[in-house]
Amino acid sequence: VITSCYGGRNRQCAEAFVLGGGRRRFEDIEAELLGGQKLQGVLTSYEVQHLLRVWECEDDFPLFTTINRICEGEIPPSAIVRYIDMPSADDPIYRRRKVVHSAGARVTSTH
Repeated sequence: VITSCYGGRNRQCAEAFVLGGGRRRFEDIEAELLGGQKLQGVLTSYEVQHLLRVWECEDDFPLFTTINRICEGEIPPSAIVRYIDMPSADDPIYRRRKVVHSAGARVTSTH
C-alpha cells in the first residue's frame, strides 16, 4: 500500500489530476502518462458507484460516492477532505449528474 501511495501509477495520475485542478479526464491522463495502461482505482470506483445507485444506497457510503464524483469531475479534488459534509441527493439545491457508461461512451444527464 505504501509503495502504491507514494510511487505507483495511481499516485502519479492522481497528482496530475489534482495539479490540473480536477479538470482533466482520467482517460486523458492515463493516455499521457501510462502508455496504454489503465488505472484500476478509477474503473473500480465506476463499478462500485453503479452498484450503489442500483441499490439506492449512495448516501450510506459518502466516501465512495465522493471519490466517484471527483473521478467524474463533478466536484473538486479538495472535496475528499470534507466528504462527510457533502449534501445528499435529496437536497433541492444540489442535484447530482447521472453518468451512464455504455459501450465506452459517457452520457450525462441530471436527475
